[in-house]
Amino acid sequence: MSINNRRLSACVGIALSGGLQIKGIKFTSWKHEFNIKAVHFEYLEDGIKINGNKKHHISHHRSFKTDQQVYYAAKVKNNGEIEGIWVNNESSTIILKNWFETFDLRAIVKIITQDGFQYELLSSPIFWPQIEAAANTDLLLDGTWRGDVECLIANILIYAAVCKMPEIANDPPTHFIPEGLVEKLAFESKIRRDYQNRQEEELDKDILFDVSKMEESENIIKL
Repeated sequence: MSINNRRLSACVGIALSGGLQIKGIKFTSWKHEFNIKAVHFEYLEDGIKINGNKKHHISHHRSFKTDQQVYYAAKVKNNGEIEGIWVNNESSTIILKNWFETFDLRAIVKIITQDGFQYELLSSPIFWPQIEAAANTDLLLDGTWRGDVECLIANILIYAAVCKMPEIANDPPTHFIPEGLVEKLAFESKIRRDYQNRQEEELDKDILFDVSKMEESENIIKL
């Protein structure tokens, strides 16, 4: 597994740009292809809401098939807590909630900003600096396109916090990683993903079966 940080920079930069979009980008060695649109920011009294809803979302490109649309949202509070994580896929929602409950957002933002990172350039529509995948987001990768998109969403949310709320790095982390929890979450994520992949494979088989039956019917009519 490897992440191309230059391409990830483009993905995150586009998502935070305010109005741009990019099509057909691949940012991991598994070469899953995505179209990415800029998220919508909603400024609240106690933080910001990041909306990847329709026209601000991610889509997984599939040749000769309908693209799979991914909508997402989350809220970053002024105290550095992240809440209300939602993806239009239950498995991805659970995985990202577990990830953000395990790794403290404030600590990650502090790591990113401590070396004078020019976070204000992330939301520039013309130029954005090269970034690296935020700490431990690579644990979300498992070879599937959903793993890629979960890693991407996690980085978008983290760098949105870096860009819009860098001051949260000044607050001390509230929790640390219990021993063995990362492995447990990774195992649980794999179980959920394997189950979901099997469901999608069965659905694809059903669709192909229906199409073949339809083609047979058409041939009979033509004869």
